[in-house]
This record gives sequence, structure tokens and C-alpha cells, in this order.
Amino acid sequence: MRGRNIAGVLLVSALGVSACASSDQPESGVDESNGANGAPESIELEIWVPTSFSPAADVAAVGDLWAELYQEFDEAHPNISIHWEMMAGSPDDTLRQLLTAADSGNLPDVAMLDGQWVARMEETGELQPLTEYMDADKRQQFDERVLEPVTFDDELYAVWFHNAWRGLFYQESVLEDLGYSEPPQTWEELLSLGEAATAQGQDTVMLPGSDTELTTLHMLSMFYGLGGQLIDGDGNAAILEDDNRDFLEETYSIYAELVEHGLMTPDVGIMDEAAIRPFLYTEEAATVAASSSSVRQIYQDQPHLEEELRAFPFPLPEGGNGAAVLVGWTWGSFAADEARQDAAWSLIDFMTEPERLGQINEAAGHLPVQPEIWERDYYATDPLMTQFRDIIEGVELRPRPAHPLYPVISASMAGQMAGVLSGSLTPAEAVAHVEADVQAEVDRRAADS
Repeated sequence: MRGRNIAGVLLVSALGVSACASSDQPESGVDESNGANGAPESIELEIWVPTSFSPAADVAAVGDLWAELYQEFDEAHPNISIHWEMMAGSPDDTLRQLLTAADSGNLPDVAMLDGQWVARMEETGELQPLTEYMDADKRQQFDERVLEPVTFDDELYAVWFHNAWRGLFYQESVLEDLGYSEPPQTWEELLSLGEAATAQGQDTVMLPGSDTELTTLHMLSMFYGLGGQLIDGDGNAAILEDDNRDFLEETYSIYAELVEHGLMTPDVGIMDEAAIRPFLYTEEAATVAASSSSVRQIYQDQPHLEEELRAFPFPLPEGGNGAAVLVGWTWGSFAADEARQDAAWSLIDFMTEPERLGQINEAAGHLPVQPEIWERDYYATDPLMTQFRDIIEGVELRPRPAHPLYPVISASMAGQMAGVLSGSLTPAEAVAHVEADVQAEVDRRAADS
């Protein structure tokens, strides 16, 4: 392996990993017979992927599976080789890296894109539509709820490959020791649980409050659950409107009240999900906020939790629960010419074929975006996965807005949380800061247009 620095973000690359489909017929329409003397034309695809979706993934089973799948792709498509690079750094760093590469003409042929980046990358004009490749049979493999957020002007620009639900996680035995056979369903029941947890010297809830999008994602579930909207149907910043400002203030107030009631330590203002997770292990907190995508990591850290771990949506003061937010990663193509676009689709199609994607989802503990995968034994029988399915099945999956304003909104929402938790900002003041940040970006974009 070797490393190189692009836009200040380390990319670790590996050569010699190849990819694609059937050895008899090309799965994607790549011309395998137009080279010299009738030999297949050789194409090397450059792809950028985060470490967690690569052979170098921290969860060993995930890394091993990605290595196996790349090898399968290589054997099936001998005319296509893969040069993959791992994107390192924070999500904000990675987005900046992609935008810098777009400006300099240095984008890869294929990249895994966080769902929130798709609109911003489409705006650059470099992200290629995949509509012509997504035939009716392929489209039917997917939950329709994950296609609309990456479709702009009737063109599909990315292919979602998993979802991640966020809410509160707990150990069954810990809640039983506090006198609860079921998790709290209402805000009042959460406060009641708090009394029992406080008596045992435990925090009731731990929510991430650090200056990252992980904080925003938990806030967004509450904000949506209260009825909030970030972007309206005309693409305007709805968060600047009165009702939505009120919903955002109430979201900040939930965090402030948890601290005020002694149910959550203000120290979470410097913690992300990974920093909070050990408090689940040590039983210092009755419930902790986490993502379904962290389940395999939790099991790797604490194998006994495979029998104990359960989850529930955050109960809201006005009734109801936090909304199910569509959060996950997608495949996108920046390939410039037809042959490379065909080769890029070969890879995307191969990796999102239901059997293979089912293996990927299961190894990582991700929530499926293809209904067929939910029928795999793991998802049909694992108690936690059946809980997730019950939570998200039949409800609206509210995506992060497919709009270039979202990264600014997200950064500002999370950026105020530490002040709210410490008491240096009131919820109303936090909302005013968000409003100022978003308005400044709206004005900047208007001046640039």
C-alpha cells in the first residue's frame, strides 16, 4: 500500500485489486471485444471508498468480505481492473476533497458517497446520471423510498446500498434491574426511568453533542418527529420559517432539559457516538444513542451483547417519537466516457446485486434498502434486526434534504449543541446562530448565481 495527499486529506490506495461480472457475457454492456486483434479493451477504474467499506474495515468480517467481492469481480471481468483508494478524515474533510477534485478534474471513476453529498456533487456537473442503466428489473430490487432522494430532474444520480437507523440502545438486563420490562414509550415514562436510573447512579440517556453530523442526525430525528422541515418543496431554506425555527428550538430544549433534570451529563458536548458507546458497556448509562450501523462493532467489542442489545425510538415531549431518517451511503459514477461509464456500472450493478448486497449488509449490520434482503435468515430471526424492521417498515423514511444547503445547516445545528449543553447558549440563541449561518449561505449562493 502507499499513501498520497489530496486536498489535505490522506488517501490510502491499493493497486492490483480488480473487479466485475460474468466470464461468458459482460454483465454491464462493456465492450469486451473492441481491442487490438479482437482482444478485450482493458479499463482501469479508479474508485474512492471510506475505510469502513473496504478490505481495510475495522470489523474483520466486513474487510474480508469486501476483499472477496473485489476478487470475484476481478475474476468475472478480466478486462476491468480496480485501483481503489481509501478516503480518510472526517466527513466534512472527505466532501471538501471531492469538491476540490471536481474543481481540478481529478475525480475518480466511481466513489462511495454519503447520501447527503449526492445533491452537492450533482450540482458540480461531474456526477453522472445512472438512469439508463437502472432498468425496471434493477429498480424493482430497491425500496422506492431510497430512489427519490437521489433523483433530480427525473435523473437517478446514485444507488443507495444501506440505511442506518438512529435512536436509543440499551441492555435488557439493565432496564430489568431498574424495574422495566419494556423501554419507555413516552417522554413522561423516560423521566420516570430517569428517577430509577439516578437512584442507581446512572445517567438515563447519553446523546452525542460534539460538533459533527452525528449530533445533527439524532437532532434531525427529533426535529422531524416534532413536524419540522429543513428545505421546502421549492428548494428554499424552510428552517428559516417560524414553525420550523420553533421545532428546532424545541429540539435544543430537549437536550437542555435532559441535562437540567440530571438525566444526561453535559460532558456529551464533546462526545460522538463512539465516545458514548463505552457507557453502554460499563452500564453507567441506562440508554445511549447509537446507530444500527454500529451493531457489529458493539458485538465485536462486547460479544455478550448479542443476546442483550435492544433499541427504541426517542420519546418526544409532545407525544410521538423520533422519526426514521434515511441515512447511509451510495455508489456514484464520475466516469467521463461511455466505455468507462459502462465499466463503472458493471461494478455498481455487481455490488448491489441482492445476494451480494445482502452479504455486505449482514456482515456490517446495516439495514437493507432492498426488500428481498429483509427475508434473509439473519434479518428475519435476529431480535434486534426484527425490532429495526418493525420501527421503519411502513413509515415515511425522512431523508436528509437532497439539497446543497444541507451540509451548512447540519454543521451549524451541531455546532451550537455544546453551548446549549453547557448553558452558555439558550435554545433560542442557538436557533438564532443557525438562522444567521443559513442566511449567510443563502445570500452567498444568490450572489454567486
